[in-house]
Amino acid sequence: MPSLEYFVVAESMSVDQQTNQVSVFNILEEVRTSNLPVVLPQVVCVCTLNLGANDLGQEHHAVLRVRTPKGDPREFSARFRASHRRQRVFTRLIGMPLETIGELVFEIVVDGAHLATHTVYVELAAPPSSRPVSIGQVGQA
Repeated sequence: MPSLEYFVVAESMSVDQQTNQVSVFNILEEVRTSNLPVVLPQVVCVCTLNLGANDLGQEHHAVLRVRTPKGDPREFSARFRASHRRQRVFTRLIGMPLETIGELVFEIVVDGAHLATHTVYVELAAPPSSRPVSIGQVGQA
């Protein structure tokens, strides 16, 4: 049975062509917006699994479940045949609409087992203050 190494949701990611190392950019913890609805241009879900010797050569089924603050559930699934002890599952979502404040919940399920949840809080940003804030003054002595 595959076990979770890590699962994270971010704005973007890359895999270095020479070293095969994964870089994740701008991990999403919260989305603050001044108005709704809004569309997130891109969201990537990065999942790395560790597989046992019995998992190698076997077909596995990964499902990414996404529930928006409005409660709309979506599922994205992929099948893979494990050829290495470590397996990566990347999902790129383009143009994710957010219509209300609340929790944007991402779940990863592999072979029917829930492995992880990543929650992003969608909030309205406070309007900027109309008064300037003074940190200190520079003047003559």
